[in-house]
Amino acid sequence: MSSHPDSRFILCTGANQGLGSEVIDVSALRDPSVIYMLACRNLAAGHEAVKKLRGMDVKAALEVIQLDVNRMSRLTRRRSG
Repeated sequence: MSSHPDSRFILCTGANQGLGSEVIDVSALRDPSVIYMLACRNLAAGHEAVKKLRGMDVKAALEVIQLDVNRMSRLTRRRSG
C-alpha cells in the first residue's frame, strides 16, 4: 500500500467481473492519481483483471485484495503494481 498518507484509495468489491470490473475500468482510466484496490474472492482472477487493465493502458496504481465477505477471516492483501 502507498506510503503517502494523503493518497486517495478506491476499494471495489467484485472487481474482476461484472459491474465491479466496469467501475474499475472507467475510474482507473479517468483518474490515475487514485490507488485502486481490487477486492476479489479469487486472487488469480484479480491478477488477471490487473493484466486486462494494464492492456487498456491504465497507469493507476492497482492492488489486489482477496476478500470473501462470507469468510472475513480470509482477508489478505497482495500488492500487484
